[in-house]
Amino acid sequence: MIPRHRPEYGLKDLLVALKPAEDCLCRISADLNRSFAMWVPSGRAGLSLLLRAVEAKAAIVPAFNCWAVIEGLAHASAEPVFVDIGQDLNADLNQTLCAIERASPGTVLILTHQFGIPICSASLLIEAARSKGMAVIEDGAAAVGGVSDVGPVGSAGDASVFSFQFTKSVLAGEGGLVLAGDQLATALKREGKDLRQRTRSESLSQWLKLAALTLFTNPRLYAFTLYRRVASVGTLNQKGSVAPAEVFEALPAPWMRNLASQTQSRLNAVLAARRRVASRYLEALRDLPVTMVPAVASPAAAPIRFPVLVENRNQVVRRCAGGGLDLGRSFSYVCSPGGFPRAEKVASQIVNLPLSQRLENCVPRTIEIFREAVLGG
Repeated sequence: MIPRHRPEYGLKDLLVALKPAEDCLCRISADLNRSFAMWVPSGRAGLSLLLRAVEAKAAIVPAFNCWAVIEGLAHASAEPVFVDIGQDLNADLNQTLCAIERASPGTVLILTHQFGIPICSASLLIEAARSKGMAVIEDGAAAVGGVSDVGPVGSAGDASVFSFQFTKSVLAGEGGLVLAGDQLATALKREGKDLRQRTRSESLSQWLKLAALTLFTNPRLYAFTLYRRVASVGTLNQKGSVAPAEVFEALPAPWMRNLASQTQSRLNAVLAARRRVASRYLEALRDLPVTMVPAVASPAAAPIRFPVLVENRNQVVRRCAGGGLDLGRSFSYVCSPGGFPRAEKVASQIVNLPLSQRLENCVPRTIEIFREAVLGG
């Protein structure tokens, strides 16, 4: 069975990561022209640290979003100010501009590049936020290696955050980076002073988890192993879920940082392969009664998902499973209480086709199964 995702590492990478290696922290911060960088337990923990560092009381975010973002806000006691989304699945430009204009003191703007699709109007949003004295945090959790209209993802605004969770293009299993200028360094060090090192048992547990993931996402084994245990709703971060305490407390172990360095060194090749796969999907599925997002294959994108909107999603998912393809559904929920029709439509119809470089040889079969499922074959 073709899995919904296969992480971009192998068992050899996990073994090599146990040996001392160069930390990618300085390399990434230098590439993005950030003078301060620090490891954090996760992307949501990094977002929480940044919100607390700028003393945020509220944050403007898209209603269609990963629940981890909402957890990060809650952990920092910041209220979400929701806006709807546009055709590229990022925050709608006009609604975001209106939200900036109406914002109360202490509100920050979070620029989320959904699924690695860079916001095409980041410069306008940053300019509007600056005119209101509003802090801007770039959420590059899923978009490392992408380029927006103001430059590489992670270089815009007052600060940025990346996630290195195992579904990302650069990964450490868990963990992430916070990047900022010198003006936020003191506040970030203060907010992060209680972060702790992982225990030996936590580190071993994570290593074994990643070993199992790379082994059991092999298409030959997936149906008999992980497929029986993955969330039936098709997404890891479910609405209303609560992450374990270590996600906000425990820093990545040295071997996890080494794994991030390894995967970061291969980032360009991984992204090129994912954009290539996305282009093949766009070409092969263009005659189907589905909605796709062409921007996912653009040279500026750093895609981690290939989103497709389908009618009768549950039926399509069942048909694909019967044919040997497991579809992801990120995200099958709206983070807001309601009132955002485009976000609600996307959440009710979205499926994700596999985009991993390590599953590129499965693309012809994926296309065949998906076409048959949509057309009712």
